[in-house]
Parts: sequence; structure tokens; C-alpha cells
Amino acid sequence: MKNKPGYNLIVFLLLLFLFCTNIHAQTIVEFGNHKITLDEFKTAYLDIIKKPNVYDSKELREEFLNELIASKILAEEAAKSGFNENLLLKYKIEAYENKCLRDAHYETVIKPKISISETDIEDAYLFTQEERRVSHLFVKTKEEADSLYKQLEQGKSFEELSKIIFTDSSLANNGGDLGWVYWDQLDYDLATEAFKLPVNKISEPIKSPFGYHIIKVTDFKKKPLITQREYEVHRKKAKYLLEYKIGEKYSYEYIDGMLKNAEIVIYPEVIKLVDEKLSNKFKRKPTDVDQMYEMQLRDEEVRVIETNLWDHRDQIMALINGEKLTVGDFIGFLNFINYDVIYSGFKNIFDYTVRDFLLTHEAIKLGLESDEKVKMKTGLYKEFLLQLEFRKSLIRNVVANEEEIQKLYREKKEKFNGASYEQMKEILREFITNQKKREVVPNYVNSILTGYVIKKDLRLIHDYYDSILKGDTINSR
Repeated sequence: MKNKPGYNLIVFLLLLFLFCTNIHAQTIVEFGNHKITLDEFKTAYLDIIKKPNVYDSKELREEFLNELIASKILAEEAAKSGFNENLLLKYKIEAYENKCLRDAHYETVIKPKISISETDIEDAYLFTQEERRVSHLFVKTKEEADSLYKQLEQGKSFEELSKIIFTDSSLANNGGDLGWVYWDQLDYDLATEAFKLPVNKISEPIKSPFGYHIIKVTDFKKKPLITQREYEVHRKKAKYLLEYKIGEKYSYEYIDGMLKNAEIVIYPEVIKLVDEKLSNKFKRKPTDVDQMYEMQLRDEEVRVIETNLWDHRDQIMALINGEKLTVGDFIGFLNFINYDVIYSGFKNIFDYTVRDFLLTHEAIKLGLESDEKVKMKTGLYKEFLLQLEFRKSLIRNVVANEEEIQKLYREKKEKFNGASYEQMKEILREFITNQKKREVVPNYVNSILTGYVIKKDLRLIHDYYDSILKGDTINSR
């Protein structure tokens, strides 16, 4: 049986992420007052290799290192030119820092609670070798779920009950059939029950972050002849995936506890305004690829949000434990909410915003703003934004002048089949302008780097990633 699309990439990234959690400041590049550490490289490089159809290689590592060097140069030039005073950039940097704070909160509060046995790992591996067809009944409360379960025990079928509880016509008419699913597609408790449940047996109500489910497995496919050798080879991947899923479960439980104790005052008029401004703005359907990106929204979607909401950024949407949640805060949180949640509608978006707000503020209270990884990741992101804006400014000023156009026309005239200069002028202008735009940033960077002596230690980079690919244990990482 083939793996779910993206499965191998996801577990490799989990492996890589867990190897990247400890801070060590081995320097891989020095030039002038600048340096790049192995940790900085690992953190930034992860965003590159998790993209679809991008594969790690020595050539890619070295090419990306040169990009990091260029980014530091351009970010420094951007700061000199005052780009760091841009208010929108400040909002984006703060939003990213908040995201890093939530990650640090997970590492500090949730991850230490995770405890798994060898049996758990063996089960997780076996589950990843299966595919199951699952039907479910879903309701919001335990009381509703208990009622449904009692009716099933008394002889009613999934088909009968699905027509009553589902507003979605597809689920209502197919008995709540979810189709073929993989273990890592479901929430931990649902996944564990679904992959242990005998075919055609009905589960008791199962709680998830969304409500309560009763499930029934109607069929399964299993990869045959799983050997001990196969298990040993893939054990680490199964372990990291299991830790991820259990951590996700504990996170939801922790957040639910925070929500129950939170004092939330809603400002209905501002909520309504934001809802109306975002209405029908997210039409792209979610895909498996979305989970591979740290930022869930595409550039054009971010621009739409900023265009519609930026002028309202200081308006208060809610008071949460006495702290203001503004429209500006909301814009920042929106970038990091899973796209399938964003696609599902404003109510879910707002609910997740409140959760992220609570986690962010608890992380601040725990003093995680001084966490080294939070500071490093925020610094890298700030450099990225600054250098991006500076690149745009360099490119924006590029134009082809009349002399350049005339020169190219004279050189290529015989290839234009008798077309006059006036006929070719705009075509040549566009050609030259595009060529100059491609060259302006590298030329600018090179002009600055000529004044530096650059010291690189590529061995540190290659040893680190080659060890991961070989499956070696990485000590002192």
C-alpha cells in the first residue's frame, strides 16, 4: 500500500524539527560584523526543504547559505534606509514573534507531558501501514452523543441517524461515510479508536476538539508482511509522528481549559464589520500541501486582508482577561491559523484567534520572550522582511533608458524582419527592464561583499544533514 501523499515528508520534517530544538551557536559564516550560526541556517533551511518538490542536497545547502548572506546584507541596508520604521512590517514581525512564543509554550508546557511506550510506537507504526474506511456520527455535546449511542444499541442504523443529524447532504445521504482515511489524518483519540476497532463494530462516543463522534469501520486495507526489519528502519519516524499527534491532543485539552477560565467580552459591531470585510475572500479549497507551510495564507490573500482591514487595525474586537484584542492583532493571528479553519468561516477563525491570543499571553507571562530560539527565529524573520522590502525598492527603480533600447535595436536589427525602431521599442524596453531587474539585486550585493572577507565552514552544515539522512544519532545537537 502506498503512503499518504506528503507522509514521508511530514515525518522527515518532524525528525528534523526535533533535532533542531537545542540551541548551539556553532558559526558557519563570518563576514565583517556579521555571522550566521548553524542554528540559524537549520531554522531558515527548514522552510525551504519542506516545500513541495524541493529536495535537500549539498548544492542546495550551499546555494541557500549564499542567499542567507545576501539577506543579511540587504536587511542591514534596509535598516539604514529606514525600512524598519514601516508600521506594517512591525505588525508582521510582532505577529511572527507571537507565533514563536506559542511554539516555545508548547515546548515548555505541553511536550514534557508526553510519555509513550514501545508498545505505543509499535502500534503507531502498524497504523501507518493501514488505510481504513470510516463512517461517523458527529454532534456537539456528550448528551447528544449518548442519545445517539443508545439509539444505535436499540437497532437504529448509521444511515437512519445520519439523515437526522447532518445538514451536509453528502454525509446525510451516505450514512456519515468519511471514505478511506489514514491514521495521521485523524485526531489522536479518533485515530486510535478507528484503527483498533473491528470492522462493523460501533464505538462509544469519542471526544474531539470539535465535539463528540461515534465511529464505525466498514472496511480496511493493510500492507502485508510487516517484518521486524521494516519496523526498526521506520521506528523513529513512527515515534516522532506519535509524539506529534499526542502533543496535538494535549494542546487542545490545555487550550480548552484556558477557554473555560477566560473572561471574554465581545465587541459585536467590530466583529460584524470584520466578518463582512472578509466575507467570500477565502475561496481557495484547502489541500494537504497547506500543512507544509508555516504561513497559511498566500501573498495575494494577505494583501486582500490588509486592504480591507488595515484602516480598522486599532478597533477592539474583544477584551480577553482584560487585554485588548484589536483588528490589527487579528490580522497577525490570521496568518498562522490552519487554512482549513480559515476556509470554514469567520466563527471558527475567531475562535482560533482567541485561543492563540490566550496562549501568546501565557507564554509572555512565563517569560518566554527571552527564549533563545524565539529571539533567533524572530530575528531571522525580521531580516527576511527587511531584505524583501529592500529588494522591491531596488527593482522598483529599474528602467531601460532610450540609449540602451537603441543600442539593442541596432545589434539585433537583422532579426526583426524589417520592423522599425518604433514598432520594436516597447518590446525591447520590457526585455531590457526585465533583464536589469534580474541583475540589480545580485550586482548590489556583490558590490558590498567586495569589501568583506567571507569565512565559511561548510563542513558543519554537510556533516549535520548527512548524519540525519544516514539515520545516525546526532549527539550534542
